[in-house]
Amino acid sequence: LRRFVAGWGPHEPAGKAASIELAGRLLGTTAAADRREAFAVLQRLMADPDPATRAAATDRLATALADNGHPEHAVGLYARLGDEFKTVAVRPGQTGSERLATLLADRRLLAH
Repeated sequence: LRRFVAGWGPHEPAGKAASIELAGRLLGTTAAADRREAFAVLQRLMADPDPATRAAATDRLATALADNGHPEHAVGLYARLGDEFKTVAVRPGQTGSERLATLLADRRLLAH
């Protein structure tokens, strides 16, 4: 997957989608270097000119933060999904506002 991302680059839609997938896979490892790389990739994609790319990267980073014991940081990113990306498809069949509505029931986030 890294070779595919390197070959397509960060400016092509296929390269952006593969970068988000790669970040997700890297977040699933226990290696600190992989996790740092994943966070760097997602932060870069959160500045992309394409709203769908920014929304997907924001969602992936927020989910990673919530899943790894940092719900206080995830909440702000999830709120961004519901505000800045409210009509943008964040996940298949789910806009930013729909994603936020789903997350309002997540017990990990309620205190934050």
